[in-house]
Amino acid sequence: MGKYPAILTSSSLQNDFSTFNLLQYHIEDSLKFELKILSDSMDNITDRKTFNLLADKFERLDSLSKHGSYSIAVNEFAVNHLNSEITPYLLSKVSDIFTNYPFYQFMYDRLSSKAKNSNYGKQFVTMLAAVKSAAVGGKVTKIFGVSPNGKQFSKAEIKDKLILIDFWASWCGPCREQMPKLKYLYNEYKGRGFNIIGISLDDHKKDWLNMITDSSLIWP
Repeated sequence: MGKYPAILTSSSLQNDFSTFNLLQYHIEDSLKFELKILSDSMDNITDRKTFNLLADKFERLDSLSKHGSYSIAVNEFAVNHLNSEITPYLLSKVSDIFTNYPFYQFMYDRLSSKAKNSNYGKQFVTMLAAVKSAAVGGKVTKIFGVSPNGKQFSKAEIKDKLILIDFWASWCGPCREQMPKLKYLYNEYKGRGFNIIGISLDDHKKDWLNMITDSSLIWP
């Protein structure tokens, strides 16, 4: 789940945000209800083949409940609130923006001029441009930012032949799940022309610093 604005500047934005919260709670409750029904039905299954099919369905639904309910809520909210300044903010926090870039570019294109020209709209389109350049086949020419120790960092400093660019956030469940795999890759190939650049999408520095500490991340 993403982090939300601490201060909303108008009653209209507050109302939109409350609407989104209610929608997300409803979706989460619906998924939990479906999981309970599925779990109860599995208790009475004796046929192994049928049980395995239900178990696979339960696993997919459980993963969706844990990591996908936010994206579902955002997409449903966005379709019906293309004029809201909150919409581009919420869209920028989805965890599947990299795997579903064309869809989110399509959603941005559908936003009203008001939403696009808002601060959140400008931030979202900048993020989309970065995601597009990082897609398979895209050419990443420049990456720069601030390292955990506060120093300016540039991709040009890394001379390895193969660089994996990992976009992540402390609130992203799938991002946390893949960290052990990335750590394995890094430790296995770091001295053989391979490196990783991690780019956090968190709003606050303390959040991504805590994530780095908690996950013991050591790459740039």
